[in-house]
Amino acid sequence: MEKISRIIYVHGFGGYKPAAPFSSQLSDFIKRKQLRFDVDAFQWNARPIVLQTVIHDFLESQAAAKEAGRLLLEEIAQLETRQTNYYLIGFSLGASVIRYALEQQDKSLKHIRGIYFLGAAFDHDVILNQEVIPSDIRCYNYFSRNNDVTIKSYRNASGEYAAGAAGLTRARRFENYSTHCSHSMINSYAVLAEPISYLIAWDDQQYLAGSPNLNLAIQTMEGKVHWNEICKHNAHLIQQNSYTKHLRAINTEGKRIAWGKNLHTIFHAISPI
Repeated sequence: MEKISRIIYVHGFGGYKPAAPFSSQLSDFIKRKQLRFDVDAFQWNARPIVLQTVIHDFLESQAAAKEAGRLLLEEIAQLETRQTNYYLIGFSLGASVIRYALEQQDKSLKHIRGIYFLGAAFDHDVILNQEVIPSDIRCYNYFSRNNDVTIKSYRNASGEYAAGAAGLTRARRFENYSTHCSHSMINSYAVLAEPISYLIAWDDQQYLAGSPNLNLAIQTMEGKVHWNEICKHNAHLIQQNSYTKHLRAINTEGKRIAWGKNLHTIFHAISPI
């Protein structure tokens, strides 16, 4: 029987919500496209958000994230034993849970196939345990320098800029991608659920058919406004429009080479024949 890869989503501060926007949109996309994945929401003991005690509750949740990392590592160990491929996605303090799981791991992880941080709520200059991560997998940190008021306020609680606001500055295995996302419902990180699903499906060799839109190689303004960076592919930067949600590939000269809704067709369009 063919083994089905698992996607593990780790929620952030505020506790587990069954209908959390990112995990809901990721699950809906996988179901709609009939992709073969098990999607698991890893639940941990993050405190609920209460405005009167929000900083205290956040600090309590920070401490709880370390224990949650140990529990996540137990789940990871089971997947490694069963030789099941898996992908980790951490939102806000959920990224810290993944960080602590990696910190407590002492052997190379052979079946992890990707790590994605969304608005990571830990210090930008943290040294991650990258030695256990294979060299050929995606490790992406999506951050928002100006648009995420919540993650910018992390500095008030910790005294340092968060990786979700400034990028990771001491983690060579992780690529930083700038977005206009936020922790709020407006321009939330849920907008990245579909392109990340495409990335995971591509790496799992589950290719979605289609054709890119007719393209004119027009000069762009390189996406400084209203564009989220998704990844790089064959020296092209893939961006997502934060309003229309369509994707485009721009080359090193800033020209649009391909665009459309289906990331796989864009990858094919910019891949060497």
